[in-house]
Amino acid sequence: MFLNRTGYATQAFIDQRIHPVIYDVTGINMDDFQKQVHDSIPEFNYENAAWFILQWTVIWLVIIHASVMATPYLMSYASKDIRAVYDKASPFKRLMITCRAIYSPLHLTIANPIIIYGLIYADGKAGTSWFADEHYWETAFDYQKYITIWMFAYVFAETVYIFLSMDYDPKMNQVYAHHVISLVGCVPGIYFGGWVFSQNYLVCLSEITNPCNNIRGLLTDLEIPNGKIYAVNAIVWFISFLWFRTISFTYIIFTKTAFCIDGFACPDYVSGVEGTDMLIIWLCQLVSWSFWALNMVWTWQIGKGILVGAGLI
Repeated sequence: MFLNRTGYATQAFIDQRIHPVIYDVTGINMDDFQKQVHDSIPEFNYENAAWFILQWTVIWLVIIHASVMATPYLMSYASKDIRAVYDKASPFKRLMITCRAIYSPLHLTIANPIIIYGLIYADGKAGTSWFADEHYWETAFDYQKYITIWMFAYVFAETVYIFLSMDYDPKMNQVYAHHVISLVGCVPGIYFGGWVFSQNYLVCLSEITNPCNNIRGLLTDLEIPNGKIYAVNAIVWFISFLWFRTISFTYIIFTKTAFCIDGFACPDYVSGVEGTDMLIIWLCQLVSWSFWALNMVWTWQIGKGILVGAGLI
């Protein structure tokens, strides 16, 4: 099968090309490193998970608040027009500016590499990865679980911060809806593990497109006129969106649920699930399919914007 051959080729590229470069540059043997990381991770259980979420929620609350306090100082170095826009903005809009300029980029800078690491090294074994190992496809490794709840803590912290520090703004509704869906979506994967968790974890790859989204939102919020930065950001955004939210997400959704290619074994996994658990699994799929449909619409909107800007339509 083409997909399997592609996966094995990817694994070979990692082992034969990427690892030697990492070793030459850093002196780190990734086969030894991933085993050390795997062996050092505490066992994932509900007690450890609760403490982990609590600790990182507090850390992110501190980071968010520090970012909010620092933004007015940083704005003092901005142009007069940008400062005027910021000064007249509502408290919630100011928070979104801070989010897109400071603490969301910090989160993404950490999140994207560690998510990708989890696709290749979560099991701590040499020569295996999500790309070429059937056990990897159906297993919820502790490293991946901790990464999932680390992202849970970030979203939860921002939700708490908005709720406790802001007066109600109708624009909060979209943020609350996004955060609630994200938080609820983490739980079934952790609970069911296996195939359900694998699908949820792969959805995290969509975070890779968010830097471009942050730039677009920041330019819009600060009312910076359209220019080259808009055009370049739109093109990069479209390419990343097309790959990670359209092509990859389509592959994830339909190979995991509808077609079940060799190795994913969806029918075998859900064959013993009944009642409420089965209902929850299919509700998760409904959310995933809805998200997939939205990704198709957003990809078209971004592409259409580029064509309009280029005067092609």
